[in-house]
Amino acid sequence: FKRPCEHNGKSYKCTQVKMKDLHNLRKRFYEDADKINQDVKLCHMLSVSGATRRRTSNINLDPLRNLSITYYIKTGSTATRVCQAFFTAALGVKKHRITTVARVLLEGGVPKERRGGDRISNKSLSKKELVPNFIKRLKGRESHYNTKNQKGCI
Repeated sequence: FKRPCEHNGKSYKCTQVKMKDLHNLRKRFYEDADKINQDVKLCHMLSVSGATRRRTSNINLDPLRNLSITYYIKTGSTATRVCQAFFTAALGVKKHRITTVARVLLEGGVPKERRGGDRISNKSLSKKELVPNFIKRLKGRESHYNTKNQKGCI
């Protein structure tokens, strides 16, 4: 693991996180391969609040950037505040995944599965019902193959 930063000031204590702490963090995070359980674990390492100051002159420019995220890594019995670069490098997750989890956390919810699923069958339900109705309306006719043993229409 190559440290992406050398913060050791008031705000961030990235250099105080030892390799043993990082090993324990990764072990706890990746012991469960389920994405939802990992996202719940991410929730415990983040502190999220709404942005208090917007720097853009046009507020409608980017409405998704309204989060202020603080990252914590457990060192011993305390949680140490670290920078975003260190946090993402330590866990091997991208900024977008953290932002998605933080947005759910800010709304007061719990991360849930939103990937995959059937989106097409609900769109074609009306067509699916029309096909059997159309077939029922058709009149049958007598088969021209081996009509000796058959009676009526097929």
